[in-house]
Amino acid sequence: MIEVQGLFETRLSVRNLGRSIRFYHHILGLQPALRLPRRDAAFFWLGEVGQTMLALWPMPTASAFIRRHLTLRVTRAQIEAAIPSLRAAGLTPRIGTTPIEEPAVLPWMPAASVSVTDPDGHSLEYLCMLDDAPQPQRDPLPLSAWQALQTARGQR
Repeated sequence: MIEVQGLFETRLSVRNLGRSIRFYHHILGLQPALRLPRRDAAFFWLGEVGQTMLALWPMPTASAFIRRHLTLRVTRAQIEAAIPSLRAAGLTPRIGTTPIEEPAVLPWMPAASVSVTDPDGHSLEYLCMLDDAPQPQRDPLPLSAWQALQTARGQR
């Protein structure tokens, strides 16, 4: 077997490459890697240069267009700052389809999560793994409620 080291590239179909480049670079702050005008594609680094890449490829016909979900790993400080930052960019932070006021915790991992939707309807999730013990029996809950639960359990 080949031991997988991680994910290098993922590709999203977009309807308007220029609009998507503006969104991923100017709103989400991703670092451009390469623009291929002859192939009408753009690439962005996710995190450290040379580690993981996001490719954007136009797919203008509705019949071939599929909305995807992409989860981006962030730090604890970044997830805690995500809501005001995303709102300032005109985006609606959510968990699933529900708007949220603070990051939500997915207790089965556990991880703090905030999602938004890109201009083509792709779901983009920011996620930060938490150091606490997993609690798979619990439903998702706000980060402040999770922290209170951990304090009550004596984990903080």
